[in-house]
Amino acid sequence: MASYLNENVYTHTFTPREYQVELLDSAKKRNTIVCSSTSSAKAFITIKLLQEFSYKTREPGGKQALFVLDVQNVPIMTSHVKLLTDLSVVSIGKEDIQSLALQSANVIVTTAEVCVLLFKKNLVFLNNYNLIVIDCLYGGQQSLVREIMVRYQALKATKPRILGLTAGLLGSEMQPDRLEAELQRLEKLLSSSVDTSSEILTLIRLSCRPRERIIECSKHIPSSLQERIKATIHSCRVFLNDHRYDPSEIYDDDLLEEFKQVPDPKEQPLNLFDDFLEILEDLGPWSADRAAYSMLIKIEKLKVKVPYERHYLLLCVASTVLVSIRAECEWEFQDLTDKEKVLQFSTPKVLRFLQVLKQFKPTGERPDVCEKPPDVKDVKKGKGKNYKGPRRPFISRTQSEDMLCALVFVKNRYKAEALFALLCVMSKNDEEYWWVSVSFSVNKIADPVREPREAESEHKRQEEVLRKYRSHECNIMIATSALEQGCDLPKCNLVIRFDLPQSFHSYIHSKARARANEAHFLLLANENEVLEFVDKLAEYNEVENTLLKRCYSLEPDKDEELLADVISSECKSYQPSSEPGANSVSLSNAIALVNRYCAKLPSDTFTRLTPIWHEEKAANGYICSVRLPINSPVKKLVTSPPMINMLLARRAAAFMVCQLLHKAGELDDNLQPIGKENFKANEEDWNHASLDESDEENLDPRPGTTKRRQYYYKKVADALLHCHPVVGGYTYFYKIVMTLTCPLPEEQNTRGRKIYPPEESPQGFGILTSKEIPKISAFPIFTRSGEVSVDLQLCSQIVVMENQILKIREFLNYTFTSVLRLQKYLTLFNPDASTNSYLIVPTISDPEDGTTSVDWDFIDLIYANLNVLPEIIPEEVRKSYDFDSEKYKDAVVMPWYRNQDQPQYFYVAEICSNLNPSSDFPGSDYATFEEYYLRKYNIQIQNKEQHLLDVDHTSARLNFLTPRYVNRKGVALPTSSEATKRAKREKLEQKQILVPELCAIHPFSASLWRKAVCLPCILYRINALLLADQIRRTVAIELNLGKLELDPDFKWQPLNFGWSLADVLKKSKEEEKKKQEKIETPEEVSSEISKIEDLEIVEQIGEDDHSDEDGEMIEIGTWSNEMAQLDGNGEYPVVRYASPTSWIDLQNTYDDDSSFSDSDYSGNESESEWGGLRIEFTGDNIAEALDDENKKEDDFELVDYSNVWKIDDDSELTQSLKKQFHWACADNKKHILSSGILISKSGTFRKNPECDTCNDQKIELPYDCSFDFDKLFIDVDKRAPLQINLPPISDRNEYDISENLVFKFDEQPDLEQHPGPSPNVLLQALTMSNANDGINLERLETIGDSFLKYAITNYLYSKYENVHEGKLSHLRSKQVSNLNLYKLGRRKCLGEYMIATKFDPHDNWLPPCFYVPKELEEALIDAQFPANCWTVADMAATRDMTLDAICSMVRERGEALSLNSIIPYNLVTQHSIPDKSIADCVEALIGAYLIECGPRGALLFMAWLGIKVLPQLDDGSYGEIELPKSPLSYHESYPKEDLETLLDGYDEFERHIGYKFRDRSYLLQALTHASFSPNTLTDCYQRLEFLGDAVLDYLITRHLYEDSRMHSPGALTDLRSALVNNTIFASLAVRNGFHRYFRNLSPSLNEVVEKFVRLQEESGHTLVDELYLVVETEEVEDVEVPKALGDVFESVAGAIFLDSGMSLDAVWKVYYNMMKSEIEQFSNKVPKSPIRELLELEPETAKFGKPEKLADGRRVRVTVEVFGKGVFKGIGRNYRIAKCTAAKCALKNLKKRGLIKKVDET
Repeated sequence: MASYLNENVYTHTFTPREYQVELLDSAKKRNTIVCSSTSSAKAFITIKLLQEFSYKTREPGGKQALFVLDVQNVPIMTSHVKLLTDLSVVSIGKEDIQSLALQSANVIVTTAEVCVLLFKKNLVFLNNYNLIVIDCLYGGQQSLVREIMVRYQALKATKPRILGLTAGLLGSEMQPDRLEAELQRLEKLLSSSVDTSSEILTLIRLSCRPRERIIECSKHIPSSLQERIKATIHSCRVFLNDHRYDPSEIYDDDLLEEFKQVPDPKEQPLNLFDDFLEILEDLGPWSADRAAYSMLIKIEKLKVKVPYERHYLLLCVASTVLVSIRAECEWEFQDLTDKEKVLQFSTPKVLRFLQVLKQFKPTGERPDVCEKPPDVKDVKKGKGKNYKGPRRPFISRTQSEDMLCALVFVKNRYKAEALFALLCVMSKNDEEYWWVSVSFSVNKIADPVREPREAESEHKRQEEVLRKYRSHECNIMIATSALEQGCDLPKCNLVIRFDLPQSFHSYIHSKARARANEAHFLLLANENEVLEFVDKLAEYNEVENTLLKRCYSLEPDKDEELLADVISSECKSYQPSSEPGANSVSLSNAIALVNRYCAKLPSDTFTRLTPIWHEEKAANGYICSVRLPINSPVKKLVTSPPMINMLLARRAAAFMVCQLLHKAGELDDNLQPIGKENFKANEEDWNHASLDESDEENLDPRPGTTKRRQYYYKKVADALLHCHPVVGGYTYFYKIVMTLTCPLPEEQNTRGRKIYPPEESPQGFGILTSKEIPKISAFPIFTRSGEVSVDLQLCSQIVVMENQILKIREFLNYTFTSVLRLQKYLTLFNPDASTNSYLIVPTISDPEDGTTSVDWDFIDLIYANLNVLPEIIPEEVRKSYDFDSEKYKDAVVMPWYRNQDQPQYFYVAEICSNLNPSSDFPGSDYATFEEYYLRKYNIQIQNKEQHLLDVDHTSARLNFLTPRYVNRKGVALPTSSEATKRAKREKLEQKQILVPELCAIHPFSASLWRKAVCLPCILYRINALLLADQIRRTVAIELNLGKLELDPDFKWQPLNFGWSLADVLKKSKEEEKKKQEKIETPEEVSSEISKIEDLEIVEQIGEDDHSDEDGEMIEIGTWSNEMAQLDGNGEYPVVRYASPTSWIDLQNTYDDDSSFSDSDYSGNESESEWGGLRIEFTGDNIAEALDDENKKEDDFELVDYSNVWKIDDDSELTQSLKKQFHWACADNKKHILSSGILISKSGTFRKNPECDTCNDQKIELPYDCSFDFDKLFIDVDKRAPLQINLPPISDRNEYDISENLVFKFDEQPDLEQHPGPSPNVLLQALTMSNANDGINLERLETIGDSFLKYAITNYLYSKYENVHEGKLSHLRSKQVSNLNLYKLGRRKCLGEYMIATKFDPHDNWLPPCFYVPKELEEALIDAQFPANCWTVADMAATRDMTLDAICSMVRERGEALSLNSIIPYNLVTQHSIPDKSIADCVEALIGAYLIECGPRGALLFMAWLGIKVLPQLDDGSYGEIELPKSPLSYHESYPKEDLETLLDGYDEFERHIGYKFRDRSYLLQALTHASFSPNTLTDCYQRLEFLGDAVLDYLITRHLYEDSRMHSPGALTDLRSALVNNTIFASLAVRNGFHRYFRNLSPSLNEVVEKFVRLQEESGHTLVDELYLVVETEEVEDVEVPKALGDVFESVAGAIFLDSGMSLDAVWKVYYNMMKSEIEQFSNKVPKSPIRELLELEPETAKFGKPEKLADGRRVRVTVEVFGKGVFKGIGRNYRIAKCTAAKCALKNLKKRGLIKKVDET
């Protein structure tokens, strides 16, 4: 989209400040009367002026301020001063005149009457005041004001400043000839000067003086067709007028009242005919025919809607007449081409309009016509109902400087549509108009409540039209008065008033749209209108002059400009780049460059940052001084040398400023402002190092995102690599110690089995390795017996022989392949080829001395039975079978009569002495066990006395890392019911019963087998902990952070999940107990439910509530389902549609085609631009976060004296001034008639008249104009920074009111002796959440993320002292971006260390001594042959094949299968990780180092990763961050007095927050907005806010992390976003009075702050999470919650941080005090954002769309579709609010319809 906003930079003068600021400036310098009709402007000037003069007010016996106001305004202004300032204020009525407050208050508010009384009684004296504000300047109060002024004149000493407030003098009832008299009367009354600056004057002053022409159009001679049409209409009008409609004749009295409300049925048809006739007269029959077509469509719509028969019939009459007229036209037009029709049947006015347009035809040839734009898909062929005829050929229009951008104003929509059609026809059929591309925009008429569809489509159409116009896709816009003001349009170079303006405002607003250089403003007037309009124009010009005289910053006139241009051309330009053709700045373009630079400085949407400048006449010329906005690094006041005229002085000053900006690095060598994107930090190693080709940023999916996954090999810890025991060498023998720490509780033990503590069985497992294994912590696993702690202990060093190694290898292979059955398709057993080749051995403990050794006997036993499988035992042998129960007590048995090749293994759980083969068989099919075996397997049991065995399957599940009976959050899962447990324990059907005689006994005992199944997860966890330790050791070696070798007796803390099984069980028992109690008291439950319901209901306006009478809008602060229904009176709540042009009052009936007259706009000036942001449900499925413009009683509104012009003031002065006015108008008229402004009907309009008067004027240069231009070139002087002596940091903060902190943020453990972070914590940081482990990185990632942001912010702030916040934020976002973190993690190979998938030994784990040959892996990946397609038989076949043979077999299989969507990697040795997870892991590791090694440890670790957060010293080590210099350090001397003046009264603020500043300039900076130009001592708050934002984010996140409640990662994230956001910060800022000390000069910001403060005061500063739900915004501007207040809350934190020598504790002491209650409140009930709530309730079906920009260019719409349930829309000032609003709208609607649960039961 074309960046049309950048076009709007002023070129011939410095960008003006808002008119309110200019008024304030006048008031500071002299007694001033302000003419403004907006309450907000008056309040702004009053409050800011009061603050300016309050310096002398606060000290005891200081001067006071006196407000003499209209009686209604007294309470309003009193509350205003109270809300927004820290001054004490009192309102004095007649009864209070003896009040003591008269002496003690800083501000006294009273009426003129009381004031005079006080003077008379000598209770007050004017010399005690330094400011008097008076607003009662009319009517009877004038005499009282005169009395006050008499006393004022009598004062000898310094007189107080006077500020007069009067209504806007430009209202609709303005009498232009009395304007000057009225202004003079006011000036005399208050001995002040009137300053007329206002929005409209800003427009007059700064429009680029378009060439204004009135074009006369000759009289139209009607054709016969026209006469016939007229006659038809007239006869119908006669019929309609004759029509009588009197309900009283038809209906009885009881219905009569109702029918009186019905509109007259003649009204609509007659209105349509009036419009039609006007178009016929003004545009001619061709356009009338088009208008008739539009009207017919309109009538058809009305016929559908109208509920009364008579109305319907009359509409049918109108429709018939229009159809007949169209038929008549068609008959006349039939033989003509489209072009001929237009030219023959249009009025001279239309033809003149076409001639004018032809003047703007672009030069050059017509470009080639291509049938459609390149990217438009073919529209479906055929003529369906939406077929609109052939498309206009698409002509590519090149964008150029003199490209036409025209705006044509007409009276009503039918005219707009007719002109639109006319231009479309001409552009299609006349070669002269090929370049015309037209669209039209009209006032909206659909009622959004009754016709939401219609309104929506109208609205969309309007948005699209404006979008095209802004992006110059169309070059002529035909518009009604809707576009005169308010809408953001590009600069137009042609504005045509097709219909003449009817008022001064309308004239000025449309003229001000011609803002391009060399623009034309043309007024088309018919012959009969010309003279009347020339009179009007003369009057308008005189009003302009009257107002401009009293407006204190005038533009240069044309002569001055021409003189300046001549002289400017003689000065050489400043060109930094020596390349030919490079940009340069000269005197003539310097101003525009300064303006463009200021526009690029960071600012909010309320504030226009402008240069501050003033001019003065010196003895030898004019001098101009310029200072840039305070957030520019160039702070110097630049003063031009004396120049011939003012404009030159301005240009000279701007030229000097440009040089300074270039030298300070704010403009690049091409003299473009250096924005954040092209700002280069001067870091050599700013890690922009690209990694490899695959990381190019323009790839799709993009690097660093979740969508892009890559494969990494899973790493084996170095300690376990290449460590196969060597024959005859020393080998380390470790035993795996397993101890039951928490037995499985009764309720989880479904079958009631015996618990087997592993430590009680002598046999176990150990590890043999040739390398020493570093220390790791003990860790838990969760077996069938409960929680078991596992530890690795070194027993001894032993020497092993060759045959022993051989046997151990076979034992290992047997354990993993036969016992655990883990051999997979790919893995081959080969200890010599495998890299992780440690050995696993059985161990035996000696109960006597507790020693453990390798169980060689058992190894031999296994070696002997390696290939023994259970075989069928013949009956003869079994006859001698003798049952010995001892053999079966700790045995694993295998039934030999089934599955012989893959025998099933069972633990013997119980020997059932009550059962034998003759016992009853469960179920009815068999009588006894004996019969079962005989009939099913044909086996006769021999021993009838043997006991039977109750057995359990050996474990197929080999992942014991987490318990099956507890979820990942550490909550016990529901257990089986008592009945189920009983059945499983007692019923035979539920048991597995075997006969000992038919089972073989496995050589592994049950107790050993129970340990064997734990081996995979133990070895997996050991490897993971060793990898984590490896990272710790690497950092210790490379950075000297942490110890490489730990002390022999050192032990790490055991690994824990944040809960132990014992805790979980205890908690679940307590909850069970609570449940039981609840069941016993059902009443409590119902009250709980009602509590939940309360959350949903918002106070509805009750029947008895008086506010109902006003039909007032419901204010949405909280949300209710009833919002979109009718309100209490059964009326529609007012709904506002999404554009400023559509505010319609629904209480009135619609006049659908009221041709919107442009009579006057002054009424709108008094509407404030902002209202409480409510969310309006416009229609069922659309909600809008919008400004409430309906005035409520509590809205701030000053009462104006309305009858300014009703006073009959006929004094002589007035009469003479009236005469002067009329004479001046007569002169203006002469000028208009003589100077070529009026082009008569015979003359022609030329775009560029050849004989332009100014060209042949020779400029007379003053005689002494030789000027030394070298003075304009400047050098920058370098000064050493000023040293400021401050009290030492160690001094106690005497205002401290905080309690002692539980957690110390600044505490730093000694890193000299520190072992480094525990492998457990590092393992947590390496484990992704989808590993489904008991630990994951999410909590650490949250804390790491916030510390990373804080550390980078602090570093950037300190390093770049002169760089503004926009650039710093950009640098920070680059550094903390996922892409950057992913690159850093990738460089350190973190992908190989991470744990990314759920542990499943059968699929993705490689046992020791097994390996995957690379060739085979490649073959499998090539063949894309999945694991699950391999059978046991295939694997058996590969045992004797060579590797090559296996590979070729794999490839053949793959080709035969041709599966192409299979995971193309090997799960055993590789895993796939999204890039973003690598970035998350980096943040989590930072978190781990922070938690374990303190802030310094984390900073060093970040430096090791490659993140610049510490300065590097010459020896390669890292230093400390230096404390930045004081904000005052660039001054030449310490400006103590100025600082005290600006900070007067701030001591109270310091006391309130509990912190006394050592360097108070930080406090000033923190509370200064970029618009507050009087502060020339420090920068504005933006940089401190950048710092404070990160400091607070870290403090709050860390506080929540350390909370004893151990919030889950989700809760931590939710709490963090609920507590660290603009809404809550702004609310806390108001509660703590920050706004009273916040210095800004931005009128719109001031208004917004005032509204928000009022809202907060009224709600008693409640911070409900509902508020957070309505608008949660972060960096984006939003009006409901002024971002500036949240920013100031952050900037003060930044100020305390720097002032206390970077102490986080100092900041937290102050801020925890302010935030304690919110932190507690939210921690107990974590709030959810509506977006998250919706996505959790509808995870599969809710999809948010892309944001669409609205027509006003300021707001955004977001759509969320919930499949099958509806489409919902939200509108807000930015994407975030709009998305939030859409989610809110969807939730509200779905809950209302019962489609989702009302309350989140979780």
